[in-house]
Amino acid sequence: IFSSNSELRKPQYPLYLKWLEKAIEKVNGITVSSKFLEYRYGGTYLPNVKDTSFFEPSRFDPDALRAKYELSDYKILMFSGTPKPDQGIEDILKALDILNQEELKLVVVGGNKNQSTYQDSLEQKWGRWIVRIPPQPFDGMPQFIAMSHIVMVTPKDTLTNTAKFPLELIEGMAMAKPIIATSVGEIPHIIKDTGYLLESCTPSAIAQQIKDIFTDYSQAENK
Repeated sequence: IFSSNSELRKPQYPLYLKWLEKAIEKVNGITVSSKFLEYRYGGTYLPNVKDTSFFEPSRFDPDALRAKYELSDYKILMFSGTPKPDQGIEDILKALDILNQEELKLVVVGGNKNQSTYQDSLEQKWGRWIVRIPPQPFDGMPQFIAMSHIVMVTPKDTLTNTAKFPLELIEGMAMAKPIIATSVGEIPHIIKDTGYLLESCTPSAIAQQIKDIFTDYSQAENK
């Protein structure tokens, strides 16, 4: 009944959330996937997990995978998931504008038809930096993480992102990839000292971190 762009079609519409929160007092038990949700609703903290046996680096040849997708000449930044305005994609692309190095590419794996307009707008403005890969099944994702040089997890500091448990972070860590991430929600708790946390998610800060990583990439791989 609702139009395709109606806010009422979105499951996170405030009215729906209000109804769900009122129903919490009627449930027999609560499990939550982030410390923020635990603080807000109580219950048992049960973080999301991945079967890391699928994300074992020794199973993959990054150079062969880059050749397969005609990306051998590039240094690859990887974003997996649906590009949305609150995921910091524009900041990454602006950082690539600052660096202005043709060998750098942002490979975007995922997306859905409801967000295609936003994805199209990114490509119209920053198409020179973007390589778009269709959504992949679970067992198809490891090869794309494997061929990347840096995994990007840069959500903005919003209430929704604070409440999330970013599974793409687990994937990057399991594949032993350098990770650039913003200090939002569960991310500092998960990544600790195994990645590069940005307190300020600005294009200039992202650009500097990318530059620093590729200045001594072998050291970044061992972080």
